[in-house]
Amino acid sequence: MNDPIVNYSVGTVLPNLIAALQTEQGTASNLTTASTVNLHLVDPRSGTESIKSANIVTANDGIVSVEVSSDLTTEPREWLGRYRITFASGRTVDVPNAGHLRLSIT
Repeated sequence: MNDPIVNYSVGTVLPNLIAALQTEQGTASNLTTASTVNLHLVDPRSGTESIKSANIVTANDGIVSVEVSSDLTTEPREWLGRYRITFASGRTVDVPNAGHLRLSIT
């Protein structure tokens, strides 16, 4: 499976990054008991890391929104990311569990 790619232009911060998080089986991740969802990003060339808080839009459907900030789009680069869901129990799940979301800044 290919990594999903999201494209932004240098300096662009809109629109927000909207994602429908899914389980390994391809069903919606149920976020009703999630305490936090964060998008963990890394620039593989420089090793720079960034963590962005995601807002849960529709918990039952696993839909989240992340504001793309200017620090991510200052220059052409590619970020590799995963959403980390932390549940009230303390259990964490990474989405996607294999591969990455690719955020391409051109």
